[in-house]
Amino acid sequence: MECEMQGAIILRSAKVVPGREAALVDLTRDTHAFFDKARSDGRITDYMWFTSGQGNRGDYVVLRGDTENLVTLAADPEFQSLSMRSSLILPDFEWGFYGTGDPEEILERYQEMARQLS
Repeated sequence: MECEMQGAIILRSAKVVPGREAALVDLTRDTHAFFDKARSDGRITDYMWFTSGQGNRGDYVVLRGDTENLVTLAADPEFQSLSMRSSLILPDFEWGFYGTGDPEEILERYQEMARQLS
């Protein structure tokens, strides 16, 4: 039986455009509802918000799940809409895909990349 590749989408921001704080509250509520539905539909395994109490260090949201499901989720029009809204409210908003694996698999991937680059 082949193991599904697990990964994460990590969303990050630290700054709010002044005057858009109320819009941030609505965006956070809508984003939370979207991620809750994605979890209940089995599109993600789970998600967690990380908020820093240390000033401008930034807040993170980590979505975990099967990488194929995460790619599909990121292409979802609602995810795209939330991302665009986030960019308008949070000027440093960014997100990206991250894969995981056991240390030996990761080392093999790095060694293969190094071979291809030499």
